[in-house]
Amino acid sequence: MATYNEQLIPEYQGNPLIEALPPIWTRAEVTRLLAQFPPYSAEQRRLPAHLRLHLIENAREFFIPQGIHLEIEMRISCMLRRGLQQRNPMEWFYWSKLDERIASLQARPNGKIFSPPNARGFAIVGISGMGKTTAVANVLSLYPQVITHGRYRQQDLILQQIVWLKLDCPLDGSTKGLCLNFFQAVDDLLGTDYYDRYTGGGRRTVDDLLPRMARVASLHCLGVLVIDEIQNLSEAKSGGSAKMLNFFVQLENTIGVPFILIGTPKAIPALSGEFRQARRATEQGDVYWERMRETTTDTGGGGNKRADPVWEEFIRALWDYQYLRQKTSLKADLSSDALSHALYDESQGITAVAVTLYLLAQRRAINSETEKITVGLIRSVARDSQHLIGPMLNQLKLESHRRSRGIGNLADLDTGALASDRAFLSKTSDIAAAPSKSSKSGTARRKADLAPLSEPTAVTSQSARRKKAASDESETAYGEEDLRRLSVEAEKTNRAESPSHNRHIRSAAENFDE
Repeated sequence: MATYNEQLIPEYQGNPLIEALPPIWTRAEVTRLLAQFPPYSAEQRRLPAHLRLHLIENAREFFIPQGIHLEIEMRISCMLRRGLQQRNPMEWFYWSKLDERIASLQARPNGKIFSPPNARGFAIVGISGMGKTTAVANVLSLYPQVITHGRYRQQDLILQQIVWLKLDCPLDGSTKGLCLNFFQAVDDLLGTDYYDRYTGGGRRTVDDLLPRMARVASLHCLGVLVIDEIQNLSEAKSGGSAKMLNFFVQLENTIGVPFILIGTPKAIPALSGEFRQARRATEQGDVYWERMRETTTDTGGGGNKRADPVWEEFIRALWDYQYLRQKTSLKADLSSDALSHALYDESQGITAVAVTLYLLAQRRAINSETEKITVGLIRSVARDSQHLIGPMLNQLKLESHRRSRGIGNLADLDTGALASDRAFLSKTSDIAAAPSKSSKSGTARRKADLAPLSEPTAVTSQSARRKKAASDESETAYGEEDLRRLSVEAEKTNRAESPSHNRHIRSAAENFDE
């Protein structure tokens, strides 16, 4: 049952839909609420291998709030309350006025109905694996999805308020499919039968379904509608994407329901196809979620490179979840740390890829009994476990600015475009597979590092382990000088600078205003 909180903002007072929401949090409170750190103990590194193989999965579960997450929370908090501001069910004219708006939508399903809404939607665009969906889901989880009202200020108020609803855009970009998904999602949430009542078993047309969808959204005072995988609109038939986006705009106009659109860069043409739709999708400013950068340049004028704060905060938090017998530590100056560089180079700053590689490196270290993360280990699991996305990551490495702007789902790539890079990649691969110039003694270690997961390498004695550990400290699996030279060559072939990354803060709670 709803609990109502006093509102300090005058525009929010006297509205049960807003007063039933959680309070408006400070940045420090949001940081604390969003942070997720699975419990970890150094004692767990002494557990048997079969148990530690399960524990390493904890690396997938941690969530560290950064500047972009606080920005998204702030936007959702504002748009949710502003969208409900003019929808007060305690006002005597609310329901009749709402009926008129839905009737106008039904009379002109494709028309442009303008009213001054307070709701303001926005779009989040970025390549897959950066955590867009996870970030929005974590923010939404701070709010109850359904609030049941019974009585407000000595008056009856029988209402099931849907605070937020998240849908995936159909694979074919079908407006009808989205409508059907909406009714099914509401029924699953509330136990209602809107799907049976309003869809005619899925036989009704889109023009019939859209007003009914708006009515259900208004009956339950829907706060925010989130549409994920919006890039699927690119698969819609002629005019389909424009029709769906136009409906989102009308839903915001008629009943004040703001929307959040989430997708890959493949959605940009559909989102920017018409100025009215593009403007509405960016009225709170769109969020272009770029990959993390490895380094940044000091602003003091010296031009010195240092670790990018976002990457540093992420990798140091990730590195804490290490379950190997020999724990490796990152350097204080991350810009010169070989392990950090290897993980970034193989993941290209994509969050999900970096976490997966870190997990797989630990798994291989446990199974091969090497029990230590090395540069060679990171690169070997990247080579052996990224067959599907490897060419796309190589494309990001080689043509960061010119081509990454066109990458959507890491599969939205023209693989033929890699033809001109094959010689370079082949050269890189050959050097990576060759012994380092200084590493005769490192050959045995590399064989252990690069051993497939199905064939764990046996370490025959503790003295061998000690020799291997000492070798690990001084050598890498590949010729680092050769790789560095190839990187310089690649840079010469592509002088375009990569797009500027959002300047996330080192400490989300303290530096959000910067």
